[in-house]
Amino acid sequence: MESEANSAKIVEEQTTSESLTALFHEIRDARAVLDGLEARALAGVAETLTQAADSLAQTAERLEALNPDDLMDAEECAVFLRKTRKAFDHLLATTDLPRHYVTERGILFSRREVYEWVLDRPEFPRI
Repeated sequence: MESEANSAKIVEEQTTSESLTALFHEIRDARAVLDGLEARALAGVAETLTQAADSLAQTAERLEALNPDDLMDAEECAVFLRKTRKAFDHLLATTDLPRHYVTERGILFSRREVYEWVLDRPEFPRI
C-alpha cells in the first residue's frame, strides 16, 4: 500500500511538474506576443509624434518669417476685415482665409497674407 501511495504521489508530482512547465511555456509565448504588440503600438506612437513635431516645426518656420507686428489674433483680424466676430467666424469656417495654428485654439493671422487673400477675391469688399 505504501508503494502504491508513493507511486501515486510521484505521478501527481510529474503531472504537476508537466502542468507547470506547460503553463510556463504558455506564459512565455503570450509575453512574446505582447512584446510584439507593444513594439508595433510604440512605433505608431513614434510616427504620430514625428508628424506632429514636423508640423510644429513648419509652423514655427512660417511664423519666424513673419514680422511680429504683422500678426493678428481673431478679434484683430475681424476688425481688420471690418466684420463682426460672428461674420468673421463664418468666413473662417467657410473659406481658405490664411491662418497659422499656434495651438489648437490659438490661431494667428498675417496682416499681409489676409490683405493679399482679399485682393485675390473680387467678390470681397476692399479694405
